[in-house]
Amino acid sequence: MTPERSFERRWVLTLLDEVLKRLRTEYEQEGNAELFVELNPCLVGDRTLLPYAELAKKLALSESAVKSAVHRLRQHYRKLLRDEIAQTVAEPGEVDEELRHLFAVLAKKG
Repeated sequence: MTPERSFERRWVLTLLDEVLKRLRTEYEQEGNAELFVELNPCLVGDRTLLPYAELAKKLALSESAVKSAVHRLRQHYRKLLRDEIAQTVAEPGEVDEELRHLFAVLAKKG
């Protein structure tokens, strides 16, 4: 991996981590820290490791309520990510292009 590619990859991972921290803080401020902890794997990991039905039992919610909560979590994460990226580009119209670039950086091997 070239130094430039390594730097770019670290920058993308740092950006994603900052967005996740911001999202966690918002959930904590709303009194939903436990919900965030339980739903976080659905956002950043493999959801199949913890099926919605099991998660619903654990949270004492219906499965549809869990699905809705995960959907809202993902939507809010995307919004926060777009907001962060918007601060790094010259024009609002460049956000989608930058998003594609960031995920391409993550997909590249070596």
